Amino acid sequence: MAGVMKPSVAELMGTFALTLIGGAVIANGQAGLVGVAFAHGVTLMVMIYVLGGISGAHVNPAVTLGLALGKKIRWLIAALYWIAQFVGASIAGFVLLIIFPDPSAKTGFLGTPTLASTGSPFTGIFIKVIFTFFLVLVVFLRFQTFRFRELARWAVIHTHSSAVQQFTQRKE
Repeated sequence: MAGVMKPSVAELMGTFALTLIGGAVIANGQAGLVGVAFAHGVTLMVMIYVLGGISGAHVNPAVTLGLALGKKIRWLIAALYWIAQFVGASIAGFVLLIIFPDPSAKTGFLGTPTLASTGSPFTGIFIKVIFTFFLVLVVFLRFQTFRFRELARWAVIHTHSSAVQQFTQRKE
């Protein structure tokens, strides 16, 4: 059990950082769409470089699920990572409430994704599934070939930033 504690804490920290920084940039309201995507991408890049050697830097339950389904990690490890990811994101949410005590449209609902006014819930879910598939695919393939690991890190960051751009919209 001690051998899984360090990677689980790394997942908690990575998810905390991504959720806190991404949510804060959105809640601040000054960054714009590109700035929000850039903040998420840079945060993810740093987490991949800092924590990737410890836990793989999944920082996303969908990535963990994909790797467990692909038998790249054991289900017990996946469950521990999910717990750590949910705890990290929840702590970040509470910290965001302390920093921005008004979780309304004025603060972008503290980074909570919203659909464009022209999109239906089905369309939003459909697009989210497609972008999540590509994110998990890129991460999954990162484990396949050693030669392209450095390029794969950038692909993960770009895929995540693109997905953030698709789903980030401020409501005024």
